[in-house]
Amino acid sequence: MVYENKSFEVSDFMALRKNTDSEDITLKLTCLRCKKYLSVIPTYTHSTLGSLCGRCSDDLQNLGDGFIRNDIYDSAIQHQKFPCINQLTGCLEYLFPSEVVKHETRCYYRIIQCPSKISNDPNCKCKWKGSPNDILDHFEHDHPVLILKNNQFEVDFVNNGSVSYIFPFAEEIYLIERNTENKIVSLTLSFLRSEHEMDDYAYIVLFKSGNNAQELSISERIGKTIKISKDSMKESLNDPVSVVANIDITKENLVQDVGNFRYNSKINKDLLSELECPVCFYYMIPPIYQCERGHGICNICQPKMKECPQCKGNFIQAPNRNLENIAMKMEYPCKYPNCKFVAKPKYIKEHEVSCIFGTFDCPLKDFEDCTGHFSFNELYDHIKQNHYEHLLEFDIIGIPFDAGLEQNITDCYIIKKLSKLFKVCFLYDYAEKIFRWSVNLIGSSDNDSYHYEIDFTDNNKHCRLYVKNVCAIGNVKPFECCDSTLSLDYNLVKRFIRNQLIYKVRIIN
Repeated sequence: MVYENKSFEVSDFMALRKNTDSEDITLKLTCLRCKKYLSVIPTYTHSTLGSLCGRCSDDLQNLGDGFIRNDIYDSAIQHQKFPCINQLTGCLEYLFPSEVVKHETRCYYRIIQCPSKISNDPNCKCKWKGSPNDILDHFEHDHPVLILKNNQFEVDFVNNGSVSYIFPFAEEIYLIERNTENKIVSLTLSFLRSEHEMDDYAYIVLFKSGNNAQELSISERIGKTIKISKDSMKESLNDPVSVVANIDITKENLVQDVGNFRYNSKINKDLLSELECPVCFYYMIPPIYQCERGHGICNICQPKMKECPQCKGNFIQAPNRNLENIAMKMEYPCKYPNCKFVAKPKYIKEHEVSCIFGTFDCPLKDFEDCTGHFSFNELYDHIKQNHYEHLLEFDIIGIPFDAGLEQNITDCYIIKKLSKLFKVCFLYDYAEKIFRWSVNLIGSSDNDSYHYEIDFTDNNKHCRLYVKNVCAIGNVKPFECCDSTLSLDYNLVKRFIRNQLIYKVRIIN
């Protein structure tokens, strides 16, 4: 069962779904070829062999004669919902036949084989299988050389062969398949983990000569293949010694507007310089205070100063409305170097609090009395080296639990998912008999939207309780954000407790 409420009462859950034999007859019919539900049309039937689903209809000729189109069945299931074929791995979606194919190709719970490939390396035959959400962690552990982190690679003019990379870009994971054969270089970029429509996005490959003197740009829709001959490339780039390919991804209209901010916007630096605080040298954001002669100062520095640092005059209580009006129309860059975030004043401060280029306290400081300060890139290594017992490398949590113990139980874990860190906090409030969870994303790359799932399963009773909620973003104290806190009554959860409270926690986006 899936519930998205923020708080739960026992009366709301009088009946958990149990696995019984009373499922609809359509869910018992499976394809003789792939063994999946007959949920994709057109379907075919054979008097002795059985039925074939639309997924496998291409194999019809290989299976011999005797199959006929099952029009009656296809018509009957038009309004029948089928569970996702990835139900056993966690997906709880139910779909109409018209929705099945699209969902199955993008389902977060589908199992994929490792796409790593190096044609001239016979040892690169990885047997890993797993969720698309785990693919980046797998590559970082087993195939780090096949992660295209700086969005570029060198074109090989000498050897034939193929290589497959994964390309993390703007919170998505892409697969890049590069093949060189018979003097033709082929590139295909496709989504590995995304719900975006491929037709809405394009990728651009910019070929540059080694000295960056010449460039050749080619674009194509995601999922389509770019082909170019080596001879044409050499001629266009004036016969270079080496060629580097840079890859970028954009929406079809080449505009990358995201909510209330934009990346790589043009900033009016001349006008912004007039908004520079004379004390901290950061750009002033309303409220902007002033001295009796009109010199501006930011709201952080003004309380620390006894007099104006420019003219030694006294400060007045009235804000500088002229500067504030200018500031409200400006776009500010993030104050941290290397960050390309640009936004109006209302949003820039929210961003800077959780910018991944800023400095972070240890997320376990309230549990481990750790007072260290780290860059985002240093956080994971710090946690792994100093707080390993709080690092959740698998999605199962087991907490010793005694219902008769009259005290609160708290715990905290760090999850690394998709190169991001999440803080999972747990509290059992014995006075109220309530279990609470809170999950927040540490740092933010802006416009991120993540959910967490708490999943209880009692295999003996064949019962399951599944709840999900949104993750908080940034520096949020556990359980203070009502929108991201889950609360479950003890009487609802107790059936899943056997001296231990065991559950799964997953992060999805």
